[in-house]
Amino acid sequence: MLLPNGTVLVTGGQDGGSNVLSSAEVYDPVAGTFTALTGTLNTARTGAAATELPDGTVLVVGGSNSSSLALANAEIYSPVAGTFTALTGTLNTARTGATATLFYNGTAWKVLVAGGQNSSGTLNSMEIYDPISQTFTAIGDTLSGGRAGHTATLLSTGTILFAGGSGLASAEIYDPNAHTSIPTGSMTVDRTNHGAAPLPDGNVLIAGGTSSGNAMNGTELYNPAAGTFTAAAGNLSKARTGLTATLLDSALVLVVGGSNSTDGTLSSAELYTPSFDPLGTVTVASSDTNDQISGTCALALTGTGATMCTAAVMPPHVDTATHTITASYPADNVHSASDNSSQSDSKNVLTVTKGTPVIAWSAPAPIGYGTALSATQLDASASYNSSPLAGSFAYTPAAGSVLAAGTQTLSVTFTPTDNADYTTATQTVQLRVN
Repeated sequence: MLLPNGTVLVTGGQDGGSNVLSSAEVYDPVAGTFTALTGTLNTARTGAAATELPDGTVLVVGGSNSSSLALANAEIYSPVAGTFTALTGTLNTARTGATATLFYNGTAWKVLVAGGQNSSGTLNSMEIYDPISQTFTAIGDTLSGGRAGHTATLLSTGTILFAGGSGLASAEIYDPNAHTSIPTGSMTVDRTNHGAAPLPDGNVLIAGGTSSGNAMNGTELYNPAAGTFTAAAGNLSKARTGLTATLLDSALVLVVGGSNSTDGTLSSAELYTPSFDPLGTVTVASSDTNDQISGTCALALTGTGATMCTAAVMPPHVDTATHTITASYPADNVHSASDNSSQSDSKNVLTVTKGTPVIAWSAPAPIGYGTALSATQLDASASYNSSPLAGSFAYTPAAGSVLAAGTQTLSVTFTPTDNADYTTATQTVQLRVN
């Protein structure tokens, strides 16, 4: 559990001798070390759920004790005092392997406790913890089915992703304010007792766990925009089930503990470097400083590993040289700084061509034989992008001409005053001479 100062709290669990622990320790990402706390849990517990509260304290709830009995009690860890304090309020239903997720209901912060199991079996029920009254209240909402050893991740939309548990590959999106739960895409494999961490780009990392009875080292990513899970390229260095995964301030993910059939219970930890979509703003520039660049090129989540953004480059004039457009991305905690200067497909080159004026000229009303052409008939105008253009109009036949009876063709050639930026243009109309 990430604490306000950037360190990570690890509580309870089991040791190599399957002893349920009351001890706790803190990982310092800067020093890369774990330090045991003098304060310990009031109740030794494994399989507990934990979440940080708005005041920086941590709620630790449920789990099971050394007799493998599910617990209903809870306690609060204070990072300032370094102590755990037992709550008088308890869960309405004892749970181990449940999840606890902090969310905002529009007026206040609450904690959703969901799923888990006890002697009655796997649970799909939910309850809400109120950090102000320090009480738990059962609610009528339920998961689509019982889940224990699953993960719950708060998404940027305020909804919660529940994934796996109880040998399931399925996942669902729960809206705690609308009180609805809908299915989303399934994981690539079933997972139980895995870890999950939200990434800076909005995707969710799923790591390790048990699949078909075996501890895994595989990882996958959930893309909220697409509602799909995709196998990730990098794997954990060790297979781990019962692990924790915590996103650090550095954008790396700290993976701690767990167990597997080869190593038994693990005390090791590793840092996972996620391959997440780069976010932020791309700086767009042109080799022609007169070019106007409009729009902020802000990268948007696509879930494909290649976020995209758009900015418009508007040249105020035409010149004979090409304009080289450069897009630069600053370094972040995972991605190196980069630009498109090495691009060789000419897509970063803007060639500006002259604009072609649009001539507006409606067919004149019929005239009688012997009537000379005048500005009444020869009244064309020119524009570009709906803005009037200055220039000269050459008409054929010219003004003053007397036309033969019948349908005659009139033509005009427009020559813009700014012939460096605009081409000439022509137009014809039909005139009936009676």
